[in-house]
Amino acid sequence: MNSSIELVRMRGGMTISNRTKKILKVGYVVTVLVTVLAFWMLSLVVYLTSNAEEDCTGSNVGIVRIHEYMILPEEYEEGGFSADKIVRQIQEYSNNTDIKVIIVDINSTGGSMAAADQIAEALQKTEKKTVAVIRDHGQSAAYLIASATDKIYASKYSLTGNIGINKSILSRVEENKKQNLEYIDLSSAPFKDLLNPDRPLSELDQIKIRAITGALHEKFVTAVADNRHMDKAKVAMLADGMSYTADEALKNGLVDKIGDKETIYTELAAEGIVIRACSGG
Repeated sequence: MNSSIELVRMRGGMTISNRTKKILKVGYVVTVLVTVLAFWMLSLVVYLTSNAEEDCTGSNVGIVRIHEYMILPEEYEEGGFSADKIVRQIQEYSNNTDIKVIIVDINSTGGSMAAADQIAEALQKTEKKTVAVIRDHGQSAAYLIASATDKIYASKYSLTGNIGINKSILSRVEENKKQNLEYIDLSSAPFKDLLNPDRPLSELDQIKIRAITGALHEKFVTAVADNRHMDKAKVAMLADGMSYTADEALKNGLVDKIGDKETIYTELAAEGIVIRACSGG
């Protein structure tokens, strides 16, 4: 009798144990699914938020950031800053009746001159007040962009200028000779492969390259002189490829004031503009 009761108890215990295991197993699966779903939803929200453009309604200051090493005409997977994107942003600010001032926040050593010229033209076309602020770097193509604004501020630790064109190449000719490699020119025209590092550069080749860089350099100097309302001869003298400290840049007329974004905000506030800034996404 006692044995039968004990057996029933054991069987009952086993039944409860199995049921509990099933419940726990189902609960575990549900928990995992809910966790994965929640993580996926959170990732989606973060993605959409990071890729959504900021609503600039009510903002009166538009911020354009150029903080990349390379300024490029288009967006590339390997990085760089897209001129197309910046131009669209400037145009959006220009069409926004609330925006009074466009601040170009620069921290770049340069990049494509064509891309910089594209951005500079967009700044020159806008009827808004434009101001550039240079952080660590505002050099080469980045300085061309800054020069197109109404006023340039530079951090006291900044490097500015570096006006010039670089078409230098690293020749591999001697290294190829050591490896018994011979460069065979099969180009359709005598100067088609002019900048090929494996090609021996003749004196005529170097003259051709210098002529190209000279012509582009002249355009750069002219653009800065026109944008900054400076004497072209003075800009040409400064355009030796050197970068200038903030004090030197101010002394030579390449920037208008030493200061940062807060300096700009303070001066705008003095003009009665209560700052409501928009970064545009």
